[in-house]
Amino acid sequence: MSCRLEQQLGPYLEGELSVEACRRIEQHLQSCPSCGRVLRELRATVDLLRLVPEPSPAPELRHAVMDRIATTPDSRWALGAAWLRAHVTPLPAALAALAATALVVVVVNGSDAPLTTVALGSLTAPVAPRAAAPSAPLAVPQPTPGTLRPAATGHSPRATRMGTGAGGVGAGGAAHDGAQRL
Repeated sequence: MSCRLEQQLGPYLEGELSVEACRRIEQHLQSCPSCGRVLRELRATVDLLRLVPEPSPAPELRHAVMDRIATTPDSRWALGAAWLRAHVTPLPAALAALAATALVVVVVNGSDAPLTTVALGSLTAPVAPRAAAPSAPLAVPQPTPGTLRPAATGHSPRATRMGTGAGGVGAGGAAHDGAQRL
């Protein structure tokens, strides 16, 4: 059997009714087990719906919206949408190409073959030639007695080794030609 107030249980649950209407429904719920059961079912349904994750829009939707904005006449967003489509979409591809180029440069520079030019597409940039190996071992001053101090924690700029290729102190490599490491 259906009550006349059963249709108002949804708005009651959502808090859309006036205070007076809520009082009438609460009084009715005390005397009508059928409406009480319907209200419990509605609450359970709302609780279950809150557990469902919100769907994300399809990837094609972004492009469709941007295209529509760009083609709308007198749209103040048309210029921005066109710029985003032209620059943001190719950005991941450009970053991937840059990373691949950097990897090739690192791999090639890992060998002792001299490089003088790095080519990036149609652009070329000269690379500084590698420093020649010192002809004599590096002289490291020895501390005089009484001037020794405890080693500092962290990295000292003097202890940082820069890559110079064969015969010098290589980046990540050992010192060559009998030179002592700092």
